[in-house]
Amino acid sequence: MDGEKRIIEILSELLIENQGMRTELIGIHQRVDNIGSKLDQMEDIQVKQSLAIGELRLSVMRLAETIENFSNYEDRLKKLEKVVFRQAS
Repeated sequence: MDGEKRIIEILSELLIENQGMRTELIGIHQRVDNIGSKLDQMEDIQVKQSLAIGELRLSVMRLAETIENFSNYEDRLKKLEKVVFRQAS
């Protein structure tokens, strides 16, 4: 009889522990789901940032091309000034 009571007590304690572990696992599962959605959001942000960086690179390349064109104009103007001012003298 005492042995059966002890077995019942142990089984009851195991059941209580099992329920506590189940509750903890549910909490862990919810946290993992939250982390998954945050990772998805971060991936979306990273894609947008990558696109923005690509656009910025293109803009910088166009700006460099424009600066190079202005540099060429400056050289051409200097040559023209030399020719014009030589003739005027």
